[in-house]
Amino acid sequence: MKIDLPTTLADSWALFRAERDLVIRIAGVFLFLPAFVLALFVPAYPLPAMGEGDSTAQAQAWSAAFSTWADSYGLPTVIAYGVLMIGALAIFALYLDPERPTVGRAVLRGISLSPRYLLMLLLIGLPSQLGLALFLLPGFYILGRVALAAPILVADRPIGAWRAIVASIERTRGSGFGLMGLMGFGYLGGQLAQLLTRVAQEPAMAGNPVVFTLVSFAAAATATAAQILLTMIGIAAYRRASAR
Repeated sequence: MKIDLPTTLADSWALFRAERDLVIRIAGVFLFLPAFVLALFVPAYPLPAMGEGDSTAQAQAWSAAFSTWADSYGLPTVIAYGVLMIGALAIFALYLDPERPTVGRAVLRGISLSPRYLLMLLLIGLPSQLGLALFLLPGFYILGRVALAAPILVADRPIGAWRAIVASIERTRGSGFGLMGLMGFGYLGGQLAQLLTRVAQEPAMAGNPVVFTLVSFAAAATATAAQILLTMIGIAAYRRASAR
């Protein structure tokens, strides 16, 4: 079956509607809450300074600022992202695990698979982020070709992180451009969530607790929706690739 943008998005919506109560239950606890806590209590990490001047001094200043941020907020950030990973894996397990687990067992499956999932993200991260930073479209293409790695990790277990990535590249042959467009939706949603978080933490916003909380809520809701969309796209694409 063809993996393209319209049909895969339609399949993703149908999959979500079929199990939306369970998905929302998992997403509310494991996706939204960590994102909301991060938006409320963890300031955005400092970005490198861009402008004229001594580039070495700017790099040193950014390194010092980032080290200070990591010392203060690194551990809670790691814990929050760990919970987010478990939530995403639990949703994958809910749809793709051969044993058709309950919500509780899907969460336990997510916990057990999280070390391999983390390794998989690290292996994918460098080439995809490099492609996104340099030319954008090559990064989306890489993300499209490895879009089935997480579903394969859950559905085809036991399988290692590297084998899941290789299997995804093999199964998406001929569908890279369709998946590239699909990955763009989730990526833009994540970027919007980051933008809303930084807007909320501007001094003018942070000084008004009501507005700050509302914008932080919107940032967490956007991040959650983007993660659910990416997860559903992965599930739908995996099923189409398996049916070919």
